[in-house]
Amino acid sequence: MQLILLRHGETEEEKAGIILGHHPGILSMKGKEHAMKTAEVIKKMNLRPEVIIASDLARAVDYAAIIGRELGLEIQLEPLLRERSAGEAEGKSQDEIDWEEYEKMPKLLRKHTGGESFEDVSNRAKEFLEKIKALPYRTAIIVSHSVFLAMLAVEINDLPLEEAFNYDFRNPLVFSLKKIARVAFATRAVSTRLGRERFVHLERRLP
Repeated sequence: MQLILLRHGETEEEKAGIILGHHPGILSMKGKEHAMKTAEVIKKMNLRPEVIIASDLARAVDYAAIIGRELGLEIQLEPLLRERSAGEAEGKSQDEIDWEEYEKMPKLLRKHTGGESFEDVSNRAKEFLEKIKALPYRTAIIVSHSVFLAMLAVEINDLPLEEAFNYDFRNPLVFSLKKIARVAFATRAVSTRLGRERFVHLERRLP
């Protein structure tokens, strides 16, 4: 099964420095334009997705709806694809958070009061991968959020969890992941070996 991983586009809250977590979020005009451009890239790459599976948070649903309209695809909503819950920090600005206290915790266990740690999100990613194995699709678009997508990427590539922090999904990046090979769109190519699995990584940010 091939997966195309997409992070939703920019939100109005993101521009204002507001932490969303499980809050819905409103796509900005730039975020909507990114969705249109992403659909065009997918068309040009001839990837032929059969379905869109999206987080049920509004910013991801709205992003998926634009792509679905452009590609003529059905959208299935999946709560497992939600962003990491930020608990009591949700709806607050970055400046309102005591980051010094937060960063005292081990990195993978960091969480805001009432929220999720990175390990918690990793467990959701594992659960999602098990769930989609039963689906009949050859190629699916996954629309989700930065932290979840990073955790999903390291699970698919069988990398240490710490490698998730090397991914940057803050701007929409398009990935296509396939059993033992990972291919994304890029301006440069890097080949390496992970155990017995070889992958090619091509990365290009959408304009």
